[in-house]
Amino acid sequence: MPAERIGNGTHACFAIPGWGEDRNCYLPLVAQLGPGTCLYSVDPPGYGNTAPPPEYSFEAVAELLQREYEEASRLEGRPIDTLLGNCSGALFACELALRLDPAPRRLLLVDPFAFLPGYFRVFLRRDFGRHAYNSTFANPVGRWLTNVLASGREDRSTDMTQSFRSVDHEVTYRYLEMFGTHPGIDRFSSLDCEVRIATGERTFAAVKKSVQMWQDLWPHAIVTSIPACGHLPIREAPEGLCEALFSNIPVSQEVAR
Repeated sequence: MPAERIGNGTHACFAIPGWGEDRNCYLPLVAQLGPGTCLYSVDPPGYGNTAPPPEYSFEAVAELLQREYEEASRLEGRPIDTLLGNCSGALFACELALRLDPAPRRLLLVDPFAFLPGYFRVFLRRDFGRHAYNSTFANPVGRWLTNVLASGREDRSTDMTQSFRSVDHEVTYRYLEMFGTHPGIDRFSSLDCEVRIATGERTFAAVKKSVQMWQDLWPHAIVTSIPACGHLPIREAPEGLCEALFSNIPVSQEVAR
């Protein structure tokens, strides 16, 4: 599971992509990170050059992510204390945080889902779910139509399904099944760390509901709504996103660890 170090800063962040994405999803942030920050962007199991997990469960995937996290921390010479999760990757960032000792100081969540919306659960129905998924995400016409339907909330220049052109759809569908089994974010209530949430002003209603759920879980969370931006602020507003996530992080503390 190769992780790629992006940036040259002393404050390292372990970054987990969202559904259907590999480590390249964070490349738009390269020019905006600033001199104090770097990212270790990881390929989730089954994406990029990595092998699929031995089983599609949060425990199995989190265990593999932990191994990569530990290797990145070894390269840094100290534990990386900031975890970043995009979209559904927020769930994996939190699952990983539960496994770490010491626990991370900071969680950064980008347009994070807290639950699987009903319009995704349709794809999990036994009678026609997989066929509906293939028609929507594995088919060029289906992807085009999905972009058209999403254009009311997204920048029309943003390709919402770009990452699905080259994924292994068996892997991606199995991840979707896994998301449908998550027990809920209440399991993360014991995490005691700084939380920053950045969300697009024009994102989906399910994400807006999710953000409220995250705030109910962690009232101390700092939430930033990025103007004129939809569900993909990494691509649509990288400068504003980096400002929301990485500004005023006490780099000196990281060096002292």
